[in-house]
Amino acid sequence: RLDAAQALGPVAATCVGNTSIDVRVPETTTPGAFPVRLTGTAHDGRKQHSFGWIVVPEPLEVLGIGPMVLDHRPGARLSVRNSSTLPEILHVTVRLQGGIREMPDVRVPGNSDTNISIPLHELGDVDPTQQVPLRLELRGTHMADTVLQRRLCFLSAARRHQEPAEGAFPNRAAWSGTGSSGRIDKANAQFEWDDRALYIDLRVEDDVFHQTQTDGTTWREDSVQLAFDTHPECDALYEPLASVFTKKVTQLSIARTSAGIQVWRDKTHNEGELPTGRAEASVEAQVERDEAEQITTYRVAIPWPQIGLDRPRPGQPLGIAVLVNDSDGPDTPRCGLELFSGIMNDKSHTLYGSLLLENGPAEP
Repeated sequence: RLDAAQALGPVAATCVGNTSIDVRVPETTTPGAFPVRLTGTAHDGRKQHSFGWIVVPEPLEVLGIGPMVLDHRPGARLSVRNSSTLPEILHVTVRLQGGIREMPDVRVPGNSDTNISIPLHELGDVDPTQQVPLRLELRGTHMADTVLQRRLCFLSAARRHQEPAEGAFPNRAAWSGTGSSGRIDKANAQFEWDDRALYIDLRVEDDVFHQTQTDGTTWREDSVQLAFDTHPECDALYEPLASVFTKKVTQLSIARTSAGIQVWRDKTHNEGELPTGRAEASVEAQVERDEAEQITTYRVAIPWPQIGLDRPRPGQPLGIAVLVNDSDGPDTPRCGLELFSGIMNDKSHTLYGSLLLENGPAEP
């Protein structure tokens, strides 16, 4: 039977009946852990004491950070949640390209999710194939000093059948590297989207086309691999019982084989939702080879559920990596042309770049 409860600090604890306690926390309480001492009476009449903790969490939580278009120029969007009933003041320090900039203090209303727009004008023109290291230092009224480090990418997927908005990030990327023959291979990709699917058109200049596999090992020879992260701005990995906003990571291989065009899911966040294995029935792919021009063209339409998204929204970043595999035969090495990393080596979604789903400049 509980007889008494005593908490230290601003928190108040009192007994309610014989089996529970009432805890009252003033609105202005600084987050932290506060000890509470419980006194009770055992069945034989002896007094007993025990100790516990009452934890008051920090009211401000970082939901994520990603790229955005701001005044027709590169920017970043910082999303925070205030679970307190009172407003919080957040101070942001931006460290970019060796420079330091203090942002004006931001008032975050109580019981709200707030997006904070951060101009990155010092970047000037950006290369869509490169990732820019960004460091944010956050300090709040009731928030421990927090450091966020991200590598932002300023590549977009244009709204299909619409003209790109003024200031939109490029939706084309070109890259190159040494192929299996020792010559320089080149790749050029274009990204588009609509409410149904993500569309990727990829043109590969390669002197020899070689693909003899017909199973899940087409990646060993001439093929393309595409990897996706549904929420690159967030850190939390997929959990089956977590919310829809938790990131999901998937990967596809696409190849022109002797048995026809093959799409194979190499990696998934959940076998029950998106099983690994053949995926031609769900993902549309065309692969054409022009031997005279030595060019292979891949045209892929991936419905959003096959990436792990139900409904994409304009201004949303999508993590992505593209790997062009090249092999000129059994006596040649497998080489890869990478747009961002995370597939061929150091297999991690943390190395992916990102696409910003455009429909005009993203709203702050």
